[in-house]
Amino acid sequence: MRETDEIVDRGLHSPLYARAVPDATHRGEGRNDGCGDFVHFDFKIKDGILVACGHQCKACVLTTAMADFVCEALEGQTPDFVRTLNLFKLMGIPVGPERRDCILVVDRVLRVSLHL
Repeated sequence: MRETDEIVDRGLHSPLYARAVPDATHRGEGRNDGCGDFVHFDFKIKDGILVACGHQCKACVLTTAMADFVCEALEGQTPDFVRTLNLFKLMGIPVGPERRDCILVVDRVLRVSLHL
């Protein structure tokens, strides 16, 4: 289970995957219309494997941390691995109904980016 401090740190101070992937083969972006969170993903797929992942967010701490955790989980995997991901479990903390859209926007943009 993730600690709340790790989520705040990754989302606010030190996301590991907050970067563009200049030679990305797959890109996508989207917005949470309810609060304005914006998420952009870049993925590079080579020989069927996600070899580089990055995100650019203008979003709350929870959405930014979720995008970072997704990139971490996906590097080295096949795009089909996304179908097995439960982002709420990946986050590792309970997310109340008022914050579900913070996670769901990441899921939507992820699937659009990878054409799933």
